[in-house]
Amino acid sequence: MSPVTIDEARTIGKVHGIDRLVIFAVNNDGKTAVTTYGKDRATCQALRRWIEDDDDDIVSQIHTAR
Repeated sequence: MSPVTIDEARTIGKVHGIDRLVIFAVNNDGKTAVTTYGKDRATCQALRRWIEDDDDDIVSQIHTAR
């Protein structure tokens, strides 16, 4: 599995008028990939910190939702 690229996330953001976007992907093997997009670098970094802080909780919730 490869993560969604920042360019792809930027395109989604621009097409849909989204200022902050987190794409969190999980495959059936439990591997995860996260891509963040924000209107500027500081926003992207803040989103990255937020997702890294909650990464384990998000993964466990996704796996129990199967």
